[in-house]
Amino acid sequence: MNTLTQQVIAQIQAHASSNTVIAILGVGALFGLGRVSVLVEKIKDHVPGRLLVFFPGEYQAETHSYRLLDARDGWNYLAIPLQAAI
Repeated sequence: MNTLTQQVIAQIQAHASSNTVIAILGVGALFGLGRVSVLVEKIKDHVPGRLLVFFPGEYQAETHSYRLLDARDGWNYLAIPLQAAI
């Protein structure tokens, strides 16, 4: 996880400004190897603009919690869900 974190930070430092939205896609690949919350915690101070994580899981509105591929609940990092209007 440390190598991944270092690579993400290097890309952020090389390409981001305060007007940049950093989008992370494919965090489902971390399932079983590491936690998305750990990655976000380690890179958050290096993001000069906004951070968008495409989260392959579900948002539970009644408890305001997220479940990555149904693995665990209770990850409530400062997130706002973007939900499809039905």
